[in-house]
Amino acid sequence: MRIALVTAVWQRHGITALFWQWAQQLRSWWPEHDVLFVAAGSDDPRHEAMAHLAGAVYVNAPNDPLGGKFNAAVAAARSLHPDALLIMGSDDVFCRGVADAYRPYLADRAVLVGLEDFSFYDTADGRLGYWGGYQELRRLGEPAGSGRVVGAAWLDRMGWQVWDGHEHEGMDHSAFRRLHEVGAPPYTLITSREHGIALALKSAVNLWSYDHVLGHAAGLRTDRSPLDGLDISLRIGLAALREREPVARQVLVPIEVNGRELGYRLMDATVLADTRCDG
Repeated sequence: MRIALVTAVWQRHGITALFWQWAQQLRSWWPEHDVLFVAAGSDDPRHEAMAHLAGAVYVNAPNDPLGGKFNAAVAAARSLHPDALLIMGSDDVFCRGVADAYRPYLADRAVLVGLEDFSFYDTADGRLGYWGGYQELRRLGEPAGSGRVVGAAWLDRMGWQVWDGHEHEGMDHSAFRRLHEVGAPPYTLITSREHGIALALKSAVNLWSYDHVLGHAAGLRTDRSPLDGLDISLRIGLAALREREPVARQVLVPIEVNGRELGYRLMDATVLADTRCDG
């Protein structure tokens, strides 16, 4: 199958760099599929550069409303003729065990599979929280917003308009309702904690903060061993984020050698400003 991973990026450059690193791993975990990347950004040259380095198609769209921004990414993905979309937040990852749990369901253009639960990691202080899924009667059977795989058969019925393009919040349920309206069957739900971990990386810049999410969650996880399921490079990256100033003060600076950009590194915005002063 040809699977297009679609996401939207906004600020949080350090976290987004980890996300693109994870996306490359996902491609290696699903070798039987052609995994493509599509990102919608909002006039941010650093995000555009990172997306292109990751091999992603990049489109510009206003950050508000977010529904319109994600729909712009889907429109770009449609031109690649995928058999399914994998919808991810650009601060979300999952381990190889969870990736393997998807594989039996990635078989045809009518696939509908998602994650029942999610863990949340505060990149500032290392807190780890767990959310067990929607409990409200009207949302039973609805997967988490990130990690949904929607087959092209259902996207065709929706006109490839997955979200209400005017909404900025409540988007997950908006997309769930739209599928119901076109007669889609219930999602197959994967319980991530049975296979490892699906993890949202929270920072000072999020639509929903760690503390907001934890108010709806089961609480702090005392067992931190699921983090061990993440690739070692991602765990090192998470540790590095904790050692820095809050993410909002970080900027991504190109690493250049002989005029060629070879990568990026995070620098404190205050330090960078000082180094660019005259005298």
